[in-house]
Amino acid sequence: MGQQFGQPSYEKDKDKKSTISQYNMTMINKYQNQIREGMLIIGGEQELKNLDFIRFLNINTLVLSNQNNIIPKLQSQTIKQLRINTYDIISLKVFQLDNLEVLALQSNDINKSKTLVLKIIQFQKLKELYLCGWVTTDISPLLQLGCLTKLGINSCQQSQMIDICTVSQMTCLTALTLKDCKVSSTEALRQLASLEELSLDLNYGIDITAIQYLTKLTRLFASHCKLLNIDVLRPLSKLKELNIQGNIIIYIQPLIQLNNLSKLDARYNSIIDAETIQQHPNYHNFLLAAQNQSTQVELKDASMMRSINSLVNSLKKIQKQSSNQKALNHILRYQITESVQKSNYNHSRFIASVAVLLQMVNIDDQ
Repeated sequence: MGQQFGQPSYEKDKDKKSTISQYNMTMINKYQNQIREGMLIIGGEQELKNLDFIRFLNINTLVLSNQNNIIPKLQSQTIKQLRINTYDIISLKVFQLDNLEVLALQSNDINKSKTLVLKIIQFQKLKELYLCGWVTTDISPLLQLGCLTKLGINSCQQSQMIDICTVSQMTCLTALTLKDCKVSSTEALRQLASLEELSLDLNYGIDITAIQYLTKLTRLFASHCKLLNIDVLRPLSKLKELNIQGNIIIYIQPLIQLNNLSKLDARYNSIIDAETIQQHPNYHNFLLAAQNQSTQVELKDASMMRSINSLVNSLKKIQKQSSNQKALNHILRYQITESVQKSNYNHSRFIASVAVLLQMVNIDDQ
């Protein structure tokens, strides 16, 4: 695909008598044949010190994968997507990208650019923003991006969790990723009624109760979050894709009524009622146990199965009582997680512990 970089669109700049320098011509000739479908990928180990030639290329997507930690000045009226895969960015210098709609820094460890957020908000047409290695919990400046509908923050480097209350004010978001961001609760997210996609992977111990209010969700990712109970997913009738692998879920029956669910990954859990999900019309597309590495508990004793099922029903009742949550978490952490992960699931120890808890809270498990 040939390049259109001719003089007409730049002759208006009368202050520049030599619009296309010899350097620019060299770089244009170098890259013009590498452009495919409007995308240019610039990679390699050599540091790129000048991007001035970019403004003469008719491209809508630019991918930078060089060994730069200071990105040179960049100008373009045509670029709508910019993806920077350079490790350890220190600075984004002057960027004049008036029509930029997608910015992805998702392969970076942005551990020295604490003012980066102030650079980002200059892109007022930005619709999608993806960040990795975020260094600040204060994302309030992003509220100035009025067109933003998709936000992804991955691997927050702070000891404190990211300011999820600020995220809750971004009511136009349709897709949100908060992966490995130390989020402890989804309560603030209940304000995001327009959300269709949500990813909460690697937020250990997160309380997902408020997800039940996000009824427009079609895709949900909550793997490796130490989830036990998924009853809160029952109201999500529009859900099409669900990934809950790597948790400690033992009861999957709540998913049966989600008729639109077409993709499910529930591997590496402690599911004991897998047979119930076989009633779902899309069961053949579901992943419940990893081959040869299943963490699903094998219960060969029929009486043991009945006892466990009874205790599961009781656990569901206990979870609805916030006053008992601490005691329940204690059991889950020390009786399920530890035992299952070591492939040494101690049935009698678990049953005895739950029985004591039931006696303490006077729960009738009939």
